Amino acid sequence: GGSLRGRVVASKDGLPISDARVSLRTPELEPGRLAPLDYLLEAVKTDTKGDFVWDDLAPGEYELTVRHPSYGPQEHTVRIEQGKTVEIEVSLPLAARIYGRVLDAHGKPRRHAVVETMGQGHAVTDEQGRYELTELAPGLLNLFCMESAEDFADIGKSERQSVCLEPGQSLEVNFPP
Repeated sequence: GGSLRGRVVASKDGLPISDARVSLRTPELEPGRLAPLDYLLEAVKTDTKGDFVWDDLAPGEYELTVRHPSYGPQEHTVRIEQGKTVEIEVSLPLAARIYGRVLDAHGKPRRHAVVETMGQGHAVTDEQGRYELTELAPGLLNLFCMESAEDFADIGKSERQSVCLEPGQSLEVNFPP
């Protein structure tokens, strides 16, 4: 097989990030199926130098995901070739955070409402209608607020807000705005 060696560093200063969670996912065809299923390999943690390694990987294309509680997640596609080593450096921006409240038409807290980011997670409101989303990657983010988890099937019923997050930013976003 091939190998993947990498280092995870902070975008801000280039310093290594230890204890980042690095995972690999590859499309794996199941016999008799036409559509690929995601196949997740066991995740590894970076060492004190920010380094990680995978050996004996089957040749093919993989999705590399790097996460750390203080930084925004990053994804990269890597191609592994037989007998070769791929080297990659992944730069993580400081994580952003969104928090706020969800209220109904009468200004009362909506409990158990769902605030979804479409790709970076979701949060369910508490008894006071409060929610919090952490470990978000900086950049443009679309937030969708739904009455409950059952509304995921019909995104058209949701309230939507778009925000642009800076690295390390905490932003209050309420529904309705």
